Amino acid sequence: MLKKLKSLFVVEDENQQNQAAPDVEKTEPTIPSTSGNNKQVQQNIEYDSDSSTPPNQRFVDILLKAIEANNLDGFDYIEFKNSLHSLSKMNMDEPTRYKSAYAMAQTMGTSVDKLVQSGNHYLDVLAKEHNKFQNAVKNQLDSQVNGRKQQITELKSSIESKKKKIAELQKEIEQESKQLDELNNDLTSAAEKVKSTENSFNHAYDSVVKQIKNDIQQMNNYLK
Repeated sequence: MLKKLKSLFVVEDENQQNQAAPDVEKTEPTIPSTSGNNKQVQQNIEYDSDSSTPPNQRFVDILLKAIEANNLDGFDYIEFKNSLHSLSKMNMDEPTRYKSAYAMAQTMGTSVDKLVQSGNHYLDVLAKEHNKFQNAVKNQLDSQVNGRKQQITELKSSIESKKKKIAELQKEIEQESKQLDELNNDLTSAAEKVKSTENSFNHAYDSVVKQIKNDIQQMNNYLK
């Protein structure tokens, strides 16, 4: 079933089967060939000619598998799509192709309303897959992006806190450096005062001692 869906929604191109990436310049889908027993299918979904980028094949496979898992019984949109695909090999315009495919659908007991209803059914299936993917994206954002955003916020807060502490420490260093300079100045002043006092005492001492010694010498000279 999945292979059948790919033949309806996927471009077939033998020359690109083994290429790692699709040709983004290719804007028109290639009509699939029905000849040969070893037909190779290039799994690139048809994309709008207005777009230069083909859809991601892995995601295309996921969506087609969802359609396969929810395929309706009987002749529905998928079978109608298959008829359109077969008629695309014929030289007819689009309105004629759709009318011809619908004529075949009528022989299977279906109607336009049933075809549209089944088409909407598959749109609902794809919408559910889209919601599942969006939830997965949200979970990835929560675990990888938002988690890192929280880490960034916490790191910024931590950095700001440390900057504040550094500023406070710098202020303390400046205050203590000023105090250190004042103490050094006080130390120098105190040492100078002590030295001055010492010099004054020694000067007085020398003066008194000199006088006494002089008197003793004179007494020895004059009184003996």
